[in-house]
Formats: sequence, structure tokens, C-alpha cells
Amino acid sequence: MIFSLYISLYLTLPFIIEYITAKIKFFQKIGPIALAYIIGIMLHLLIPINYDEFYHTQETMSSILILIAMPLLLFSIDLKKEIQRNKSVLLSFMIGISCLFVAVISGVILFKDRIINIHDLSGMVTGLYSGGTPNLASMKEALQIEPDSFLIVHSLDFLIGSPLLFFFMTIAARLFRNFLPVKEVQETDPSIENRESLFVIKKDVYKGIGISVAIVLISIVIGQQFQERLQPILIILLNTTLAIVASSIKRVNSLRGNYRMGNIFIIGFSLVLANMADFSKFSWGNNFFTFLFMLWVIILSFILHLLVAKIFKRDADQTLIAMVALYYSPAFVPVVSSSIKNRSILVFGIIIGMLGFTFGNYIGIIMYYLTQIIIE
Repeated sequence: MIFSLYISLYLTLPFIIEYITAKIKFFQKIGPIALAYIIGIMLHLLIPINYDEFYHTQETMSSILILIAMPLLLFSIDLKKEIQRNKSVLLSFMIGISCLFVAVISGVILFKDRIINIHDLSGMVTGLYSGGTPNLASMKEALQIEPDSFLIVHSLDFLIGSPLLFFFMTIAARLFRNFLPVKEVQETDPSIENRESLFVIKKDVYKGIGISVAIVLISIVIGQQFQERLQPILIILLNTTLAIVASSIKRVNSLRGNYRMGNIFIIGFSLVLANMADFSKFSWGNNFFTFLFMLWVIILSFILHLLVAKIFKRDADQTLIAMVALYYSPAFVPVVSSSIKNRSILVFGIIIGMLGFTFGNYIGIIMYYLTQIIIE
């Protein structure tokens, strides 16, 4: 019964959140994504449930929601214009990876006497922060990491990454725009977009969702034909590629309500993800220096990325979304681009994330062997 209540909340609350953040000024300031996270955490604390039994359902729902959201958000893009706008994407990727390399190497030098098998950790962390959790899973297989070590890094990443993601969704854009140059921002604030009733345009909405679901199904079916460790990466790559191809079809590109519905699915994804958070199970044990190493890497790479972006006069929002794409994967790019109300960085961030998926594992393996040289 309680599980059914949660499922119904996951399906209805995103529409309510989207509506009140468009109509009520107080909630507009918080933003729909941040509000979804707050509500998700509150539900976890206030409504008792056996989350161990419910976790698989939550994980499946969050995956489905983000996979459906990404095509809906991409359907409305002008591909030719985005290609012109994002010519410098490779430079942004190289800045992010170079700063990560410096942060990891310095961390290895600082903590090599404190952490056993730091070469394993450096490889995993480099893969993790150059493409997100899918790369971490790939590094586990590539480096033959013990399951316990993998779970420790995964848990610590959640502990460090959750507040950082909240920062990216709330005040980061304001701080970045005060420090770095700002290009034209394409607003996606629901209060200024066309608020045409979804019921009035329901035929277009149904078509958009139907096409998006079809793309998701095709991506999953093809992705499942490959090795299990490659499936998450391939499914996201296929999902994004097919969505971009579909956006070039005029009938798809002109459907009304695509971007708005994509945002609603993103709100749902954020709600479920926040509701899954459970820090009570974490145990420090002998992991304190591993935590310090990962914290050092994320903070130093963040600061270096910001400073180098200043030197190269990189755009504030592009710099922010590049960090998100590398630290979290392309799946989180729509979440942050929506929360900072700038749809123009969506494709830019996804391209960065794709590059991270493509090269992150190679970079992690290089770091693994480089660390062995450093500690010898």
C-alpha cells in the first residue's frame, strides 16, 4: 500500500511542482529542481518505508524518467545553430580533463602513504570525474577492482556529490556569472515560457512522449545486446543520438510542449533521486583518507577549472555545465540546464559528457599506471 502511495506521488508531484514554481514567486526563487530535491528528502524522512525493498523500483523509475526526458528536451533544438554555437566544446573538455589530472596527481603525492592501493583509487576517481558513475563501473571491470573498494568509492561519491549537485542547481550559476564572461542566455523559466495548457496541446504532448518512449525502447533493446558493463553508456549514447536525429525532423521539432514536458520528467527524476538518499548506512571505518582524497580531487579540480576558464575567457554557464557533465554524466546535464534556466547549454553539456564517456576509461587507465610510477 505504501509503495503504491509513493509511486502515485512520483507521478503527480512533478506536475504540481512545475505549476507552483511558475505561479508563486516564493517557489520561483527556489526553482522546480531544487524544490523536488527538498520534497524528495522530506518524504524519505517523514514517511516510513523499507527502502531496501523499494530501492530497485526507485532506481528503475529514475532511469526511465531521465531517458524519456532527454529526447523531449532535445526535440526542440536547432541542430545547425547548436553546432555553430558549440565549436569550442573540445577546448572545454580538455580544460576539465587537464585540471582533473593535476588534482588527482597532487592527491596521489599527498596521500600515497595513507591509502593502500592508491593506484586503484586514482584510476577509479579519474574515470568517475571524467564521465560519472557509468565510467566508475567500467573502471571496476577494467582494473579488476574488488567489490568492497568499488562500493566505498561509490558511497563516498554520493556523500560528496549530492551537496555539490545541489550547489550547481541553486547558487552556482549566479557565482559563475559574476566571475566569468556571460553569453546570451536562453531562458527556460516556466513563468516566461508559453503557458499554454498541456490539456489544450495534449495531442502534441502525447506524440512527443510517444516518440521519446519509442527512442528509449530502441536504445534499451540495442544496448542490451552488448556486455552488461557497457549497457548504461551505450543506452545513453543511443538515446541522445536518436533524439538529436529526431529533432531534425520538422514534424517532431515543431511539436508543442516538448521542452516543458521534458522539464516535468526531469523534476520527477530529481524527486525520485532525492528520495533514494540514505546517509544513515554509511560507515567511516578506515575510509576517512579515501574521503579526503576524493574531496581534495573534486575541490582542486573545481578551482583549477574555474581559474583556467577565466584565463581563456570561457562562458560562465558553459563552464558550469562542463563540470556537471564530467562529474555526473550527461544524464544530469538537463537537470542543471533546467534549474539554471538556460537551454542553450544543453547540447554543449551533452557533447562534453559524451566525450567523457568515450575517453574517460582511457584516461582512468592512464592515471592508474601513472600513479604506479609515482609511488614506486
